[in-house]
Amino acid sequence: YQGIVVGTYYHGWLPRENILKGNKVWRNFIGISLLRNATENLVEKNFIGKSFIGVLIKESNDNMVVRNTMKRNLLHAVFLKCKKNTWYMNYWGRPRILPKIIPGVGKMGIPWINLDPRPMRWAV
Repeated sequence: YQGIVVGTYYHGWLPRENILKGNKVWRNFIGISLLRNATENLVEKNFIGKSFIGVLIKESNDNMVVRNTMKRNLLHAVFLKCKKNTWYMNYWGRPRILPKIIPGVGKMGIPWINLDPRPMRWAV
């Protein structure tokens, strides 16, 4: 099962400038997905829990994932074939002082990482 999906498989359509805010996404295979050319979207203040993958960003750039609470996901977040997305002040299942590393695969298919430079110490 998938929770919230923003994306398209139609090459000419670009889902952009959507705001996903204040949702509770619980017990899904993937909680929130931004897929194929989903650009300039804001994922903010959502609760994402008990999913296999909390947030998946695939072939999409210039999105912001901000102030979300992720708890009890097998993998809180991952990105595939992306160039640039911003992660900031998310809660990653436990208090963190150091930046959170988000694993993924870059645009050229090379393993890569993104960072949440200032993760939340408490759930939002």
